[in-house]
Amino acid sequence: MALDISPMLRNLFGTEFRQTGLIVKGGITSTTALDSVSLSATGMTGSFMTCAQTYVTGSFNINGVALVPCSELSPVSNSNLVFVRETIAATATNRLVSSLAIFV
Repeated sequence: MALDISPMLRNLFGTEFRQTGLIVKGGITSTTALDSVSLSATGMTGSFMTCAQTYVTGSFNINGVALVPCSELSPVSNSNLVFVRETIAATATNRLVSSLAIFV
């Protein structure tokens, strides 16, 4: 899925603008091995980097931080998109992606 952060930019800074990157926190709560949250600047196959992943059965509250470049202009705003991919079994209860910092 594509994430457009323009509402957050509008609320925090009063306007939308193109960002060159984000520092993003990813989190997952799961009891199944290999559930993950991945991020990409373009959404192209092979471009996703894993931000949070469970490695063994019984893992809980796995978190990670990543620097994600942003190059794709949103079709509905003046900000750039970040692409998010979830690989989730039926047991994942919480998935989180939140931006911690914006690069302009």
